[in-house]
Amino acid sequence: VSDGLAQSSAFQALVTVNPVNDSPVLTLPANRLVNEREAYLGQLSITDIDAGDNLSIVPVTKPSWLNYNQTNKTLYGTPSQSDVGSHQVTMRGSDTKVLIDSTFTITVINTDNPPVITSVPVTTADDYELYTYTFTATDPESSPVTYSALMVPSWTQFNSSTGLLSGTPSYFAVGDFQVKLRASDGSEY
Repeated sequence: VSDGLAQSSAFQALVTVNPVNDSPVLTLPANRLVNEREAYLGQLSITDIDAGDNLSIVPVTKPSWLNYNQTNKTLYGTPSQSDVGSHQVTMRGSDTKVLIDSTFTITVINTDNPPVITSVPVTTADDYELYTYTFTATDPESSPVTYSALMVPSWTQFNSSTGLLSGTPSYFAVGDFQVKLRASDGSEY
């Protein structure tokens, strides 16, 4: 500072900049579509420019089929048909001073489910006596079910319209026989 007449005097000061806590940054998986019965895996991460902060991620809300691994910071699970629809997942990131909640959506898509076999197989037969077993199944989506025989004993006949497997084994047919029947709703099953 100078007034033009006298010597100037200097001012010296020490300015201390104190660190403040910066919020952590929580990165979640993108919104995603997943088919029922298809495994889901999502990776999460948390970062903070403040060195030495103790960072953590915990679930706040998630569907029951979805699991969280704290060590690997992964969400994983396999939804079933009863989980079809949209599910919001909220995760909380923390540096022990600041909490940050973030949400994303997993939408479970309904896919075709195989027919469910509803009959109990008859697994014994006596020689020279009529053996019968009616193979039945229902489809979860109410699609028509068709029946077919993949492997049956030579002494039986299979009616693909009714699912009836029948026949009379002779004395020469005593033993074990493989039976493989299929119920199909016309798609992949």
